[in-house]
Amino acid sequence: MANKVLHHKTDDEKVTLAKKFKAEGNECHKKQDFKQAIGKYHRALLQLKGVGSSKSAGLGAFISEEDMESMGYSGKITEEMKQDVTRLTADCYNNLAGSY
Repeated sequence: MANKVLHHKTDDEKVTLAKKFKAEGNECHKKQDFKQAIGKYHRALLQLKGVGSSKSAGLGAFISEEDMESMGYSGKITEEMKQDVTRLTADCYNNLAGSY
């Protein structure tokens, strides 16, 4: 049996995926499929929650900082990414409020 290697998403991948889920949520909302829209917004928020946090991997106590960085858990994000995450998070929460 082959070993499976887990791929941990980088912060850029998490933000990109969050944008995708938010856009899908918007499409579901336009179709008045509110249950699906809520799920998509929630998935986007889950992606955003882990951006910039090596501790979000739950591995910080077991793996060196160097290894964490090689896995995409740098803990350092740019000011632009912080603003992007803040904006996306606010948008998703606002969209969730409008879906109920």
